[in-house]
Formats: sequence, structure tokens, C-alpha cells
Amino acid sequence: MEILKFNKEFVERTINILNSYKGKFEFSNLLNCTLGLIILPYENMGSSSYWKSEIVRLEDIPSFTIKLFEPIKKMKKGRIIRYPKTIGVLLRKIRNGLAHQNIKPINKNNEFVGIKIFNKYKNKLDLDIEFTREELSNFAIYISNKYLEEDASG
Repeated sequence: MEILKFNKEFVERTINILNSYKGKFEFSNLLNCTLGLIILPYENMGSSSYWKSEIVRLEDIPSFTIKLFEPIKKMKKGRIIRYPKTIGVLLRKIRNGLAHQNIKPINKNNEFVGIKIFNKYKNKLDLDIEFTREELSNFAIYISNKYLEEDASG
């Protein structure tokens, strides 16, 4: 169980880094922390029913802009078979977008104010979301806390 302890401690330390950093590279720090706060919980999520919850039913999820979330599971003979729109599937698609560097900065008056994350399945867009700095921070911490809650109850 040493790995579970490391994962939990890593998430807790990363939340602390995110909350305490006050330097000039705040958004870069946020992106770096997000990788740990979203990808690690996704890769290690348990079987809790929370991860199977439909996004629209989650009342406590922090706000962000979903421009497109039509998650593709596979394509068979030209027909698209989709995943359900759950929080676990959303994390899968965000994780894929981050891992494949499908991210674009959103700038306003030459200032980095947000990020767009997208994902493609065989060149077909199935995720397009945008976060402000605050939204991304809130979302990453929210996901991490859900992961930590699951770890504590399991």
C-alpha cells in the first residue's frame, strides 16, 4: 500500500503548492500542478459511484465552459459510439488532451487569462473546454479532494 500513501501525499503536497505559490509564474505553476491534480486521480480512481456520475447531476462541480463534450468511445463502420457524459469520462478526455498537448492559451491584452483543452478521437473533436485561471484551480482542487475522499473511505 506504499503507492497509495505516495499518491495521497503527492496530491496533498500539490494542493499545498498550488494554494501557497505567490510568484510571477502563477498560471504556469497552476498548469504544472493541474497535471498532478487531475491526471494522478484519473489514473488511480477507484470504483466509487462518484466517478460514474453524470456531469449534469453534479451540483457541487466548479464552473467552467464546456463548448463541446460528446465523448467518443469508438467508431465502428462509420458509426460513432459514445461514452456516457460522466465525471470519470470527462477526466479521461481532459487527461488525453493534456497528455497529447491539446492545450491553447487564452490571452487578453497580452495576459495569459485562461486555457482551452481539447481532445480528438481519430481526428474527430469530442472535447472542447475552457477554464479561467481560477476555474482551473477550483476544478483541479475539487477533483483532487474527491480522490482523497475516496481514498479515505476505501
